Amino acid sequence: MDDSHDPSRSRNLTIGEMITEEADSSGPTAVWIRDPTEVWRKVNVIKNLPDSVVVLDRKGEEEELELSSVHPWDPSHSLDLDDISRLNNLHEAPLLHILKRRFHSDKIYTFCGHVLLSVNPYKLFPNLYNLEDILESGWEDEDPESYPHVYSVARTAHEAMVSDKKDGEAKINQSVIVSGESGAGKTEASKHVMRYLLRTSSSSEKAKGEEIQAKLMQSNVILEAFGNAKTLRNDNSSRFGKYIRLKYDDSDHVVGAKTEHFLLEKSRLVHVEDGERNYHSFYQLCAGLDEKTKEELGLRNAADYVALSQGNVLVAAEDVDDSKEFDETVKALTILKFSSEEQMDIFKLLAGLLHLGNCKAEYPDDDEDKGVEISNHDDAVDIAKIASLFGVDPTLLKNNVCVRMQTSGRGSTTAIPLNPEQTINNIHALIKYTYGSLFKHLVKKINDAHEISSNVSSSSFIGILDIFGFEIMQLNSFEQLCINFANEMLQRQFNQQVFVLEKERYAQEGLEVNAIAFQDNQPVIDLISKKPEGLFILLEEHGMMGRKPDNGALLNVFHKKHGEAEHGNYSKPRFGGDEFIVKHFAGDVTYNIRGFIEKNNDSLNDQLLQLMGGSSSDFLKIIYSTESSGEDLPKPPPTRARGGSSAKMSKMAQRNTVSSTFRLQLESLVATLGSTEPHYIKCIKPNGVKLPGGMSNKMVVEQLRYSGVLEVVRIRRQGYPVRLKFDKFVKQFEVLLRGNGEILVKDERWKEGCQYVVEKWLEEEQYQMGTTKIFLRDGVLEELHFAIKEFYSSMAIRIQSRFRGNQDKASYASTRARLMMLQKFSRMAVKRREYKATQVKVAAMQKAMRGLIGRKKFKFRKEAIIEERRREAGAVKLQALARGKKGRAEVKATKSAIVVQAVGRGLMEKKRWKKKKKVNEYLQGKARQLKAKKVVGVLRREKKEFEGAVIIGKRVRMLRARKEAEKRRRKKKENEAVVSIGSAWRMRKERKKFKKVLKAVVGIQCGARVMKARGVLFSERTKARLKREAEERKAASRMQGGWRMVKAKEERKKRAEERDFKKAVVALQCRGRVKMAERIVKKRKEDRDFKRAVVALQC
Repeated sequence: MDDSHDPSRSRNLTIGEMITEEADSSGPTAVWIRDPTEVWRKVNVIKNLPDSVVVLDRKGEEEELELSSVHPWDPSHSLDLDDISRLNNLHEAPLLHILKRRFHSDKIYTFCGHVLLSVNPYKLFPNLYNLEDILESGWEDEDPESYPHVYSVARTAHEAMVSDKKDGEAKINQSVIVSGESGAGKTEASKHVMRYLLRTSSSSEKAKGEEIQAKLMQSNVILEAFGNAKTLRNDNSSRFGKYIRLKYDDSDHVVGAKTEHFLLEKSRLVHVEDGERNYHSFYQLCAGLDEKTKEELGLRNAADYVALSQGNVLVAAEDVDDSKEFDETVKALTILKFSSEEQMDIFKLLAGLLHLGNCKAEYPDDDEDKGVEISNHDDAVDIAKIASLFGVDPTLLKNNVCVRMQTSGRGSTTAIPLNPEQTINNIHALIKYTYGSLFKHLVKKINDAHEISSNVSSSSFIGILDIFGFEIMQLNSFEQLCINFANEMLQRQFNQQVFVLEKERYAQEGLEVNAIAFQDNQPVIDLISKKPEGLFILLEEHGMMGRKPDNGALLNVFHKKHGEAEHGNYSKPRFGGDEFIVKHFAGDVTYNIRGFIEKNNDSLNDQLLQLMGGSSSDFLKIIYSTESSGEDLPKPPPTRARGGSSAKMSKMAQRNTVSSTFRLQLESLVATLGSTEPHYIKCIKPNGVKLPGGMSNKMVVEQLRYSGVLEVVRIRRQGYPVRLKFDKFVKQFEVLLRGNGEILVKDERWKEGCQYVVEKWLEEEQYQMGTTKIFLRDGVLEELHFAIKEFYSSMAIRIQSRFRGNQDKASYASTRARLMMLQKFSRMAVKRREYKATQVKVAAMQKAMRGLIGRKKFKFRKEAIIEERRREAGAVKLQALARGKKGRAEVKATKSAIVVQAVGRGLMEKKRWKKKKKVNEYLQGKARQLKAKKVVGVLRREKKEFEGAVIIGKRVRMLRARKEAEKRRRKKKENEAVVSIGSAWRMRKERKKFKKVLKAVVGIQCGARVMKARGVLFSERTKARLKREAEERKAASRMQGGWRMVKAKEERKKRAEERDFKKAVVALQCRGRVKMAERIVKKRKEDRDFKRAVVALQC
């Protein structure tokens, strides 16, 4: 056997050596290299070195790259595959580029194993979601994995639930997990999954399925109105997560649905970033309510409310009309059996929250002893109006917001007045708590409406999880930490699920595989949530201290617990500040600590809870009873408390902080997903400007990393990523079957054929034989292809040698034939030269003979012509003499007539000259006359101009005199005004000093009274004293009122004097401008008359 076919030689080659050998034997080999614009770019290798390759850069210049920085290209990377896990040498580069090719071909769905990748196209495709046409095409008879579509995932989940049913055992519940960042199309994908699942209900239950589908679609309208908002990345971003369960009975009929929600972003209610909006419901309320109802609720335009105008954006998008969206929301509420009274209660509640957001707290006259006063940006709305919307007493509402009741150890209660900042925090807490309670109530009502019948119990369900993806923004805060923590939990489950699926596939084929390691993100999860030093645990403990929120101290605790201990997933910023870094699965995220404690506080003080719970509004009572019962919260695991008070505090912290509630919800969700069979849809946002057909490689590859798709690729590559059926493998590598092996192909003994190839060309650890497929390690296909290339190379050398021999023989025969032809042409040329010489001689003899005959004929003809010309010459001479004689006679006859004509012309010319002379003399006289008149006119005009200049000089001097007099009068008035202003200023200064003294006296008196009031208990004996002091305060107020009236009169008098002075100044300025204008007009008129006179004289 030839040395080039040695199997040991190909087995010992590395990827770099294969690239080099392929370049040497079959020309340039393509590789993937990193690119700053495209992330990965395919280039051809032009030169190979032992540890590097040389490629051409974009400028056409050679660039040397190390083998470790490139990835080999495979022909399968150029194929348009529906499942990219079937690619050989699967890597980030071909994954990115096949997604881009399919996206530009309007193929937005692609499988990666059991994971469906969905790229948002930002445009509509006709018939892409036409379910009836898809079902009629026979799609349900085919393998769902052969058609990447969101319906395929839904179909797989439904078939798994139905087919996994065993005798006497319950069906396996399914979950469809839809994830991705904001604007990637998660909500739309969830709707289509739900639509297909409801469509699969049997024909007898089709009406129920359509009823549930209609209600679910309407519930989406309500949830989007109350839970969605415009963000920088998406015009309709869901600011909460939801898990929808479609319930099935034993007959696989849909019998109901239930929606579970978690992590509603309440901080958006009181603070909105620039370029974003609050929840849609508020803008719809302001735009869609009729004027009469708006007047009853005291509502104005959205721009008049702080909570709605903070982000400086009032419109979600150009094609969105909030008034029409409001009508759709009202319609959805009506369909889901919200009565008109309940809808009005919702509108009142939203209006009250808007008015609360417009409230401001401050000390009256900057006097802290008077207590905090609450006012509103809208003067027409006061605390009484807000209280009426909530159905509570306005005095109690104001007191409970501005005062905190503290109970001592002995049971006595003390009222502690709050400062303006604490009061605003109380108002914000009330807004967030009330809106969160409203949202929970809406979800509960929606779930009640989705129950078809209470008599039918569900035996299984298919859950649809619509959850936010990893968020790495310019400014990351508490919300991003919660979102990323949720994604860490789900990513861990996803990795475990992928690992389990790989093991199941290997088990089905009977393979023995060592443990496959996957990237474990448990340390990050422990860093955030593990007791006792997790970030959430430390945050909750810090919030339980009852002190003023100090986020800086919390950050120091974080650094001390994790930064100094050098936790692998926590680090401090290089330059300090208010930030800390968490190393997530998706990458390093820098969080800003500002607002962590405030945003985590989800509690409301007992006074406000009792007040709102005792409202006269039945609707408000219901939503507060739902919130206080905690029925939406999952049950926390049992824990042992060291003492009663500690247990109470722990329970309070868990119930009243966002992080504790979210952790419990997330644990329950992960437990639910763990008990189901998951199916994944990863939504990808192609660009940040919502441009149809545009794809940013950097943005897409970041999302692929965040979503864990590349982890799927890595796990597959760590095992046996190349999986081929026996017949396909043998047909593909049939050339390696030689000798007895070729019989295996003819007899269709595929497995033995595979065994023959791999035993001859591969090592044992590079492959495993399954029951239906052969499993190969990553890079093994390249070795087999290289062996085929070596075989073809040796065959090519043999063919080339035979070809060159035949080519030389053909060349000799061709040369011999050409030589024989050359000899023939040589003999023919000699004969041709002899013939041409003879032909020339004969032609010369003929030429000489013709010349002799011609000369004889010419001589005879010449003599005849000379004789004929001699006879003609005599006749011509006689004719000339006759014509000359006749001409001389005619000249003599005409000479006398010419003399007479000359004399006549002379006389006529003299007569014309005399006439012209007379006319010229007349014209010269007239010209001298006109010149004299012109000189006289110039003299007269100069006289008039001199007289005009004298008159103008007199007028100018007169105007200057008037101006000086007017200037002296104005200066006199200004001096008088300055004197009056100085006296007024001194008077104002004295009044201000008096007022300051008066204020100090009143303050001292008030302080003394307050000190006395604090030292006295509120009892029956002190009522008289308090009454007397109240009368004294009223008298002091009346005195102050009289003083304010005097002050107001003086202010009015002062403003009148200033107004009169300004009017006088303006009048003088106007008079001066009028005179100036008159002078300018007069001067222009004189200039115009002068020009007209000049033009007239010139004419």
